[in-house]
Amino acid sequence: MYEAVRDHLATLLAEASEVGRGLPRYVERDFARYLECGVLAHGFARVRCGSCCCRAPLLTAG
Repeated sequence: MYEAVRDHLATLLAEASEVGRGLPRYVERDFARYLECGVLAHGFARVRCGSCCCRAPLLTAG
């Protein structure tokens, strides 16, 4: 689904704008946030397992 949104979002926004008022601002914002999710450049957290004290930290993008 990520690839479909990434590849076609600009077209969707342009066509919605041509037809009328476009999409609500929150829809555009949520799509933009969705596309940022999972990209380490947009932030990440370093977490460690508290129960087994894993040596290797895990990176979680968000």
